[in-house]
Amino acid sequence: LVLIHGGPHGHADPCLTLFKYMLLKCGYSILMPNFSGSSDWLVASEKALGNIGKQDAEEIITLIKNVLAQKSDLDKNRVYAYGGSYGGYMAAIMGSRYHEYFKAAVILNGVLSVPGNFWFSDIP
Repeated sequence: LVLIHGGPHGHADPCLTLFKYMLLKCGYSILMPNFSGSSDWLVASEKALGNIGKQDAEEIITLIKNVLAQKSDLDKNRVYAYGGSYGGYMAAIMGSRYHEYFKAAVILNGVLSVPGNFWFSDIP
């Protein structure tokens, strides 16, 4: 399960939460990428400007390929994208532009329509 953080300037926190614990107990492996633009990537953040949804997606795909090449016990046909907010937007990109890598994508409150976001969001 590729757990994509919100932001895009947020970051994947390695702490164990109840949600992550539940996923692990159910047998999922969790990949939490910190792509360019993440708050932990201070140097690379400037490169991400203007490349949102492209550079970060390509970095996630490269990471998935590397992990699958190194971990033979993982099934490349059972990779899922999951994210909320910006992570939901990225999960939508993963499931559409890079659908050959993902079995499914879970999109939580992702900004998929700027006009719709203007009318229905609580974000000022």
